[in-house]
Amino acid sequence: MTDAKNADVMTSLGRHRRSKDNADDDDEGDFRSKADFVRGRSTEAAQNEKTEIYEAEQLFSSTSKPWWKTSYLLAQPILLGTWDGVFTSCLINMFGVVVFLRMGWMVGNAGVWYSLLIIVMTETIVVVTILSSLGICHWCHVDSGGVYSLLSSVLGNRIGTAISLVYCFGQAIACSLCAVAFGESIMDLLNMHDNVWVTRAVAAGLLIILIGINVAGVWWIVGFQLVFVVLLFCSVLDFIIGSFARTDPPKGIVGYEWQTFVNNSGPSYQEGETFSSVLGVFFPSVCGAFAGFNMSGDLKDPKTNISVGSLAAVALCTGIYIAFAVILGATCLRTNLQTDFMIAEKISATRFLWIIGFYEISLSAAAGNISGPPHVIQAIAADQACRTLEPLAEGVVAMIVSL
Repeated sequence: MTDAKNADVMTSLGRHRRSKDNADDDDEGDFRSKADFVRGRSTEAAQNEKTEIYEAEQLFSSTSKPWWKTSYLLAQPILLGTWDGVFTSCLINMFGVVVFLRMGWMVGNAGVWYSLLIIVMTETIVVVTILSSLGICHWCHVDSGGVYSLLSSVLGNRIGTAISLVYCFGQAIACSLCAVAFGESIMDLLNMHDNVWVTRAVAAGLLIILIGINVAGVWWIVGFQLVFVVLLFCSVLDFIIGSFARTDPPKGIVGYEWQTFVNNSGPSYQEGETFSSVLGVFFPSVCGAFAGFNMSGDLKDPKTNISVGSLAAVALCTGIYIAFAVILGATCLRTNLQTDFMIAEKISATRFLWIIGFYEISLSAAAGNISGPPHVIQAIAADQACRTLEPLAEGVVAMIVSL
């Protein structure tokens, strides 16, 4: 009997303990749920408070920020990708007027094979330079500033600043040359020969328009570049199609003939011309490969975008250069190649598409040369590498002065 009573007592004690434990667990669960609820409410309240503070700061900054530091037309920065950012910029800057006006002259002097050698040599230099820069981008943190960021990461701020300023000065000169070339072409189109003021007025107007586009924002620049790329491809297709359909023997266009290609395969330099001089004329046409690096601050993934976009633009340009050299060498007589700088226009199917491409190249080259230096100069100013340039670190006026 005693054992049975003890067993009953132990059983009742066990039940009491289990019920107490379950009650404690329920209480603890209720407490945890209440704590999570309070924590969630507090987190939500904190987020709402942060949002209100941020909106108040934005409102205060928008009302108190001076006009020269205000961004117009774009409410927030837009990040670009491989094809709309890097590829179009590199392609527009690399495919220059030299290809339209001097490719036939190069084939007429150096011949087809040496012309192909010149193209391969220049593109090899560009590819090695791009790969070296990509190595710097991979191992070093490259911010906005393009060329300056690359140089300062390896050589330091002072040397990087000095070289970058020379680079910007060269880009400014190239932009001026493109604007003047466009002005001269418009002067000839209007039959106002030797009127210097027309050239200056057109060039100045073009620069003002390009400055306005750059101040408006990077998306406007990319939009214009996409239009330029479409026109460029149309002019290239017009030239390729016309090479199969158009012949004009009095002007030196005989169509595809094997004997013509053989006659133009070797060099036959004009007086005063050498392989080095021909190489020097063609080499500037591939100097725009760093346009993608200058947009590093406007890219979603700079390392991937710059590598893929730059190398793709170089590959496409190389293919177009080779196609132009072979077509001109196989369809035109050497004498006309050496003396007629507009012989490619005579080969084109519609001609007006080629002319549009020619004018578009002048505009796009000027736009490409003017869009890169402001990023470099503002990066130098923001890095305080040159105290004289510190006021140009941000703002619309800083952008205009940099331009």
